[in-house]
Amino acid sequence: PPALTLEYERVLCPLLLDAHNRYAGAEYVSGLEPRPALHQKGLIERRQCAYVADAVRGALERLLVDGDRAAALSYCEAACSRLLMGEVSSHLLVEGGFVKRADQTDLCRMAGLAVPEKKGSAKKLSAAEQKNQAAEDETLRKENAISLAIELLQRSATADGRATRSFRLGEFVPFCAVRRQGGGGGKQFENVASPEEVVQRGTPVDLRLLCERRLLPALIGQVRESSGKATKEADLADKPALLGRILSHKERQDMRFGKHTRASSPGVLTTPDGWRLYGLAAPPPEPASQKRGGQSLLGFTRSAAAGDGGGGGGGGSGG
Repeated sequence: PPALTLEYERVLCPLLLDAHNRYAGAEYVSGLEPRPALHQKGLIERRQCAYVADAVRGALERLLVDGDRAAALSYCEAACSRLLMGEVSSHLLVEGGFVKRADQTDLCRMAGLAVPEKKGSAKKLSAAEQKNQAAEDETLRKENAISLAIELLQRSATADGRATRSFRLGEFVPFCAVRRQGGGGGKQFENVASPEEVVQRGTPVDLRLLCERRLLPALIGQVRESSGKATKEADLADKPALLGRILSHKERQDMRFGKHTRASSPGVLTTPDGWRLYGLAAPPPEPASQKRGGQSLLGFTRSAAAGDGGGGGGGGSGG
C-alpha cells in the first residue's frame, strides 16, 4: 500500500499544558524557522486587563520560545514590582465584563429609575415571582459589570428619573478596580469605576488587588500561605496554574510572598494623552504641577522634565 502522509495542525515544542483547551508552546510551521513563534489557547482572556495579558505572554515567550526558565521568573517578579510601584499607565489596567442575564429594563429597575416599557411585560407578577425577581436582582448586583452599569445609569438619569444611556444584553462594559475613599474592606463590586472616572476624577486604582487577584493568579495560580498547620481547605486553596506547574511549592511561595510583592507607591495613575477624553484637539497649555511630581491635572501625562520622556503612569494606591 502507498505510504501515509501525516499532516499536523501544528507542532508545539516545548508545550505547557495547563488544562483542557488551555495550553501554550513554541510553534514551528515549516521546521526551518530560526526562532519559533509563541502559540497559546485559552490562557489570555478578553476580560483580563492588557497589562496582565502582556505579562502572561512575555513570561511564556521567555519560558517556551527562549527556553530560559530563570528569565521567565525574573520577568514575573519585575512585572509585579512595576505594577505595585505605579509604573504602569492606567489604560493598561482596564478590565471588563459582559452584561449577562439583564437588559435595559432589568438594569433600570435595579437602579430605581423609570423602567422602559417592553412588549409582553404588562403581566403583573405574583408575590412569589416578585420575591424571586428581587433575589435574582440582588445576585446580579454583585457582578462588577452589572454594578458599574447600574451606577452609570443613575448618573445619566434626568430630573424625571429616565436614563439617557442604554446597555444591550451581552454588552462589554470596561471598568477598573479602584480603591474609593473609605473603601477599605469593601466588596469588590462596590469598588469598580469606569476608565473615564479614573482619568477625570483621579480615582486611585487598587494596585494591590490587581497584583494579588489578577496578575499572580494568571501567572502561577492560587498559592496558599504556609500557616504551619495543614488542612483540607488549605490544600484545596493551593491550585498551581501556568508557570506554577513547573515550580516547586517553595518557588511558588517565594513568587507569591517574595520581596517584589512588598513594593508600593502612593498617588494616582496616569494615562498617555488622557486629555483626549475631554474632547480636546491638543493638550491643555497649563504647566505641570510641581507638587504632583510633574503631573498635569488636565493633561494626565508626566512632563519630559520628570525624567521618563513624558510617558507612563505616575503612581497608584499602595494597599
